[in-house]
Amino acid sequence: MIFIKKSSFIYSLVIIMLLISSSILSISSVLAIGGYTSTAPTIDGAIGNIEWQNAQTVDIDFGELDGFHYIGKLYAMNDLDNVYIAFEIDDPIPGQARLTLIFDCSTPSDGIADDGVRFEQITAQYSDLDADLNPDGHIDGVMTSNIGADSNYFELSKPIGAPDPDDCLFPKKLFVIYRSGPNVFESTDWQHIQQSIPHDFTFDIRHPEKVSVSQNTFITLDVDFTLLEPDLAFDADLLIIDMDDDSVLDSISLNVFESMNVTETFELIAPAAAQSWSLMGRVAAHYEDGGLSIGTPFTIEVVDDLEIDPEAEGICIWDGPPPPETAPPSEQIEIPIEVKYAVTYDAWIVAGIYDEEGALISSVEFDETVSGIGSNDYIFEVTTPDTEGPWNVKASLYYGHVAGVDSVHQECDEWPFTLIITSGVPGGEGVKIIDVTSPVEVNSGDEVLVNVNVEYELPSGAKYHARILDSTSSLIIKTSDEMTAASHGFKTFSFDGIYAPFVLTDTIFTLRAVAEYKTDGAWQILDPEGQEEFEIKVLGVSISPGDLPVGPLIPPLPVPPDSLPPTPEDFDFTLSLTPDSQEASPGQTVIYEVELQGSIEVTQLVTLGVSGQPIGSTVNIIPLAGTPTYSSTLTITLGDSVQPESYTITVNASGGEKTHSQSASLVVKSPPDFSISISTPEVTVERGESISIDINIEPLHGFNTPVNLAVTTSPNGVEVKLNPESETPSFTSRIKITVENDMAPGTYPLIIIAEGSSQKSSQVILNVEAPRQTAVATQSQFPYGMLALIVSILLIVAAILAFRRRKTKATVPPQAPMKFCIECRAQISIDTLHCPKCGVKQQ
Repeated sequence: MIFIKKSSFIYSLVIIMLLISSSILSISSVLAIGGYTSTAPTIDGAIGNIEWQNAQTVDIDFGELDGFHYIGKLYAMNDLDNVYIAFEIDDPIPGQARLTLIFDCSTPSDGIADDGVRFEQITAQYSDLDADLNPDGHIDGVMTSNIGADSNYFELSKPIGAPDPDDCLFPKKLFVIYRSGPNVFESTDWQHIQQSIPHDFTFDIRHPEKVSVSQNTFITLDVDFTLLEPDLAFDADLLIIDMDDDSVLDSISLNVFESMNVTETFELIAPAAAQSWSLMGRVAAHYEDGGLSIGTPFTIEVVDDLEIDPEAEGICIWDGPPPPETAPPSEQIEIPIEVKYAVTYDAWIVAGIYDEEGALISSVEFDETVSGIGSNDYIFEVTTPDTEGPWNVKASLYYGHVAGVDSVHQECDEWPFTLIITSGVPGGEGVKIIDVTSPVEVNSGDEVLVNVNVEYELPSGAKYHARILDSTSSLIIKTSDEMTAASHGFKTFSFDGIYAPFVLTDTIFTLRAVAEYKTDGAWQILDPEGQEEFEIKVLGVSISPGDLPVGPLIPPLPVPPDSLPPTPEDFDFTLSLTPDSQEASPGQTVIYEVELQGSIEVTQLVTLGVSGQPIGSTVNIIPLAGTPTYSSTLTITLGDSVQPESYTITVNASGGEKTHSQSASLVVKSPPDFSISISTPEVTVERGESISIDINIEPLHGFNTPVNLAVTTSPNGVEVKLNPESETPSFTSRIKITVENDMAPGTYPLIIIAEGSSQKSSQVILNVEAPRQTAVATQSQFPYGMLALIVSILLIVAAILAFRRRKTKATVPPQAPMKFCIECRAQISIDTLHCPKCGVKQQ
């Protein structure tokens, strides 16, 4: 039902009617996209398929006249501003018609003319009509016409809510009167015109079936809003209505500004007396020119006592997805589940779809509160993985009291299921391997279990089976039972009795699953979808170099021994290993060729084993088994930690109750290498100066490849140049170290890297000192004025002292001449005869 705003009073009345109406409105057609257009057509009389593609249409049969059948087609659509009507009709005399469209504008419609338009083709005149179908003096809208061969075409654009009081806000029904020459035709019925809006919404209601009197009752509305005009928002109300008295028990208002999903749970109190409680969930949308309402009634039984069996109390996933279904990769799919509950308390429910690790994979996780007895249907959207194969997922449920008590029905909280992700069988016929599952890692000699999942698309009655082969030798290890196809289906083949071989080091065991089918004649394989290789890591048996493998003399075969034919008495084989001697260095790989020659033409499986390889090496022999005559390649990769010495490699071949061995020598040499040394590991350089030192590169063990030199650690302010930077040893490179003037004094490490077959490094310690001229330069900058002042003061002091000395000498009486004693050299008066000190007489 569409409500149109004719005035503010009527609009208010419309909203009240939306809230209290108890009728059930089925308006899926109202919400159909086909009646709404976001692009206005060009009113030119040419009805284009693209511009009118969103219109609703109806055919009108006017009957036959004078041997001509008059059939018309009416188009109707609208946007937010205008209603658009087009009309085309077969006419033997095009261009001379008059079309009158009569509108019923009443709500509800009464089939009485309220408005109309008319177009005269001959004069090309368009008129607006009043209720009496006379021109009303106003021209609102545009109408035009065009002609074709035996056809007339009309197009009309009329504004919604025009100010002309004689015009409809929006026509509800339309009656057609068509006049061609003297002939007048009328449609037999009024044609309904539905105003379409740029919004679409659908909703579901979840509610209990039974509650006790006065119990908290939870009702959930789950609404999907879609905006056909992305920029046009509108307001909406979600309501719960009591249908007995048309009262609104609870509601919520929201603004819808984008396509969105809204889930709202309403908490009500059940009536205090037992009864059948009639309710309605309703969604009402309001927009500028009207409104739209959808309502769904439901009933809840209110009883005095729920009488829930204690063993049945709780919440369970009652129903879920059926057993394995298929889905394409990377596609969004819907997964439904049903949850039943019987609780006397307020309980919370959290439900979702999760992967095996417990991660949520559904686009939503329902989180709701329930009470009473009832069931909820949930639909989850998930996106399938991009790889094909079985996809194990589960619907999980968590619940408890609102206060936080955990679930009590653990056995029904989860619903595991498997989806087969597949894009189908290519070409529509064959058997396709979807997935192969096997252990990732096993010990030598362990049994290996393999599952092969296939999808078949075959004529009914066709045959198919699966096989497991050794990928290297193509030896068939296991074949399944032959199956009969039922047109299309899925099958899992399970294989046991496959044994990992004994290996001395960790080895990759490569197998191949093959799905074969035949419709008539020979077996066929869908290539490449009908086969798939898979790998299993077999852990090696620990042995000392040169010893035989630990375990039985004949290693376990990849097939059960009892499946092999009996060995003829004269069966034997020869074994050769070439070359008989090789040399290699750590990090290199050596290859030996193994040849087995059978003595008679008989099929006997012979398995190979290897011993004596260096510790730290890996061994691979392909194929590991076969029926002589056959060849095998033994590859030994030496790890970097292998010790240089001589080793004896032994290949053991066992089968048909015969065992033979052949040995070859492997000499592991020290790997070619080089040494690095620096002439002066520590140098001292003053700022602003340079120094040069040498770095010597010498070859070791035949090393003859270039070595590249580089400086990886150098402080700012220090430039290091190497000359040469690369050469084949033996050679010497000159290292020039230059220290800039502003470099801070200190000690700095310089790291020199030499890279050839390996990488080596050496360090130079650089001591940076300030230049010695620094102190002299400081003195030369001493102020000369101060120096002159000091010198002047010293001269004045010296003059004063000299003057005082002259003055003192003038006052001292002259002394007698003195001489020295001829014996003791004491100073005595010149006229003394004997020395007063030693007594010797003087001459």
